[in-house]
Amino acid sequence: MKTLWNSFLQTVIQFVRDLFTGLTKAMHRNAVLMTAGISVVTMIACMAGDLHVGGHNALVAFAETQEYRTEAETELEEADSMELATDKEDAENEFTENEHMNETESVAPTAEDAEETEPVTEAAKTFADMTEEEKMELPGYEEETEAIVEAEKAMVLSDSDYDTLLRIVQAESGGCDIIGKILVANVILNRVDSDEFPNSIHGVVYQKSQFSPVIDGSINRCKVSEETREAVERALNGEDPSEGALYFMNRSRSAAKNVRWFDTKLSFLFKHGEHEFFK
Repeated sequence: MKTLWNSFLQTVIQFVRDLFTGLTKAMHRNAVLMTAGISVVTMIACMAGDLHVGGHNALVAFAETQEYRTEAETELEEADSMELATDKEDAENEFTENEHMNETESVAPTAEDAEETEPVTEAAKTFADMTEEEKMELPGYEEETEAIVEAEKAMVLSDSDYDTLLRIVQAESGGCDIIGKILVANVILNRVDSDEFPNSIHGVVYQKSQFSPVIDGSINRCKVSEETREAVERALNGEDPSEGALYFMNRSRSAAKNVRWFDTKLSFLFKHGEHEFFK
């Protein structure tokens, strides 16, 4: 392209020289200006042509590059989508397989599993879930139950109530055997547990017009024997042959009106020694 351009310029210059031979200075100057103008116009035209071609080629190259990038990006996106879909499908298949295995293990246990589970279930069975018959078969259950009952029956007394109980038992049954003393102590304790009487030993013993040793003051003068102490301890520890008695009297030492009240208002239970017991 460059060689063609140089040859063209040389031809034009030689033509102009031949044309301008024998011209005046003014004509020569005009011819030079015209030649320069033609040369400039020619150069601009050639450059515009090259620019047009180069611009066109650049646009084509850019378009082809964009098209290639678009296709590459599309292929990459499609590949990513396919990979994600594959991963998702694999995860779903794995989750389904695990679910199926869990259902199989829980729904269809083998006979060996059942045999192994049964002893564990029995061992895990709590005492509260057992029937009374099952509890009674446990080693030492009966003795332990009796001990618990006895402990529940045992009363924790203040020093004042304990001293009052000793003195009323001694004053009321000093001449009785130890069972007679235990029965008198039972009557006092039964009254404490009853809603019909005060809820303390001191309140029961000193309730108005209930016990003659309180009325005549002998409760404060008596001396407590060791047998009386033993009888009281046995009663506090749960020994109770009283059948729930709330009253007792010595018929031979009681006033007639009191005897009539016992016989008409109360239910006779039994007699031990000189004392008769009522409810």
